[in-house]
Amino acid sequence: MIRVKLSELLGKRRKKVTELAEATGIHHNTLYRLYHEDSTRVDLAVLEKLCEYFNCRIEDLLEYDKDYVREIKKKNKSE
Repeated sequence: MIRVKLSELLGKRRKKVTELAEATGIHHNTLYRLYHEDSTRVDLAVLEKLCEYFNCRIEDLLEYDKDYVREIKKKNKSE
């Protein structure tokens, strides 16, 4: 699964999704879905704006983790 590390980046900077939306012009709902890793696709222009805002590389924003889906499924079953 591709992990979106937007929540980590925002947390490090103590910023909120609303502040990010205002600063980048990215729709709040788009950022909300990315923040909660509930998005199935991401527009390249959105990734570019996020990388510019955070002054980061794409690898700082996205990560491939083949075991991540299994971790989520285990967590959901235990709840």
